[in-house]
Amino acid sequence: MMENKKTELCRMCKMPLLDESIISFKNMPKSAQHFPDEHDLDYERGEDITIKECRFCGLVQAAGEPVSYYRDVIRATGVSDSMREYRKNQYREWVLKYGLKNKRVIEIGCGSGEYMDMMELSGVDVCGLEHGEENIAAAKSVGHDVISGFVEAEDYEISGAPYDGFYCMNFLEHIPNPRSFLMGIALNLKDGAAGLIEVPNFDMMIDKALYSEFIQDHLSYFTAKSFETILKISGFEVIKLTKIWRDYILSAEIKKRS
Repeated sequence: MMENKKTELCRMCKMPLLDESIISFKNMPKSAQHFPDEHDLDYERGEDITIKECRFCGLVQAAGEPVSYYRDVIRATGVSDSMREYRKNQYREWVLKYGLKNKRVIEIGCGSGEYMDMMELSGVDVCGLEHGEENIAAAKSVGHDVISGFVEAEDYEISGAPYDGFYCMNFLEHIPNPRSFLMGIALNLKDGAAGLIEVPNFDMMIDKALYSEFIQDHLSYFTAKSFETILKISGFEVIKLTKIWRDYILSAEIKKRS
């Protein structure tokens, strides 16, 4: 008897994906973290990564299951001096533009607090939401206010909500259900709350042949169009969407719709 093949659904619109892939990579590393040590090498095997595009909503995405640690992905090992200066100016302008000075802002997926330092300089009351225990300990050790948790669903409640604003840096692409994730964030915001959210730019990856970016840690690959779409259908108004950092990053300024 033939087994029924499970139909894969789009991560954004939940419509059935076609069987055909648009890109396929053979024998790739299983993940970008937790590499095997010498005792695992005899058993460690690579895996194929299949990239598909939804014919309904246009989201480019990795087929298959997410890595086991998607709640605890490491965003970066450090922040360069040039990036630090860029972020400080960016955050300062965002806070002024949306009247957030002395207001309560939450970073979703704050890691060890490397961006909280820069946001705090803009004069807002910042707290972070983070799942990784080591990251939480590191952030708290330098004085940051961090809540343990992860936005699992549309009805997820964050301690201290509702917030006046939020920001989320290069985390959405790791999330198995990005629309539910965004709707869960929106639930914990005041009406009209401002947001700043960023993801890698898929078009730039293709143009520059950055194939090292295609790893199973990354589940969604956003173009400007698909990024705007998911933000709009998740309860946000897109105020401004730009390409930054030599076009590598899509940066969106958004507001929660009433």
